Amino acid sequence: MHEDPFPCRTPLTLFAGHWYQLPLLEVLSASLALVTPILVLRRIDESRPVPWLFTTSGRTSAPARPSVRLLAGVGLANVVILAYLLANVAIAELGGPSPSDMPTWLW
Repeated sequence: MHEDPFPCRTPLTLFAGHWYQLPLLEVLSASLALVTPILVLRRIDESRPVPWLFTTSGRTSAPARPSVRLLAGVGLANVVILAYLLANVAIAELGGPSPSDMPTWLW
C-alpha cells in the first residue's frame, strides 16, 4: 500500500503530492507578512514629512542622502524577509518527514 507523504494536503495546492508543491495559502501569507508591516509603518508616518526610516539620512550630505535612504530601505526589507523565513523554518520543523520524491541533492 502506498502511503501518502502529504497527509495534511490542502486542495489549494499547485503540484500537490510532489516535493515542489506550492500551497496557495503560503503565497497569501507571504504577501501579508511581507507587505503589511511596511504599509502599517507608512500609514503611521503619513503625518510626518519624512518617514522614520529615513530620519537619520538628514544628518548626511545632500549628495549622499539618496544612497543612505536606499540602504535603509534595503536593510528594512532584509530584516522583514529574515523574520519571515525564520518563521517558515520553525513551522517546517514541526512538519512531518520529507517527501518520498525529494531529490538527494537537496540534502
